[in-house]
Amino acid sequence: VTGDDAGDRSLAATPATITAKEYGFRTSGIVPGRNRIAFRNTGSEFHQVVAFPIPRGRSFAAGRQAILDAHAETAWVPVDVPHERATTAIEGGGELVAELTFARGRHLLLCFVSDRAGGAAQWTLGMSAQLKVGAP
Repeated sequence: VTGDDAGDRSLAATPATITAKEYGFRTSGIVPGRNRIAFRNTGSEFHQVVAFPIPRGRSFAAGRQAILDAHAETAWVPVDVPHERATTAIEGGGELVAELTFARGRHLLLCFVSDRAGGAAQWTLGMSAQLKVGAP
């Protein structure tokens, strides 16, 4: 392949974003239904986001614990959860656009990528957050 590699590599504008870094997430603009989301990694580790709906009637802490208990042995994205939403893992400084569908309600955001320093999944180091989609 030949050609000029000096083109604009910025992502197209999206109404929603999820930003990951060591060890947390920041979100904006996510609404119920299908979302076009810019996923940005401002950290130096590889990161991803996996979103699990928190069951109605459970506190965030209880919902988080139930989800973590169900996946305590998982070293990567748990593929057996029918309502999970996930991005691929991206390197530090990377970004991508993902289309993810969210139901109204609360969701737990986790990173299942292993930490470089110790090998544990990053959610064990505190990389989790609550996402509220739509009216509370």
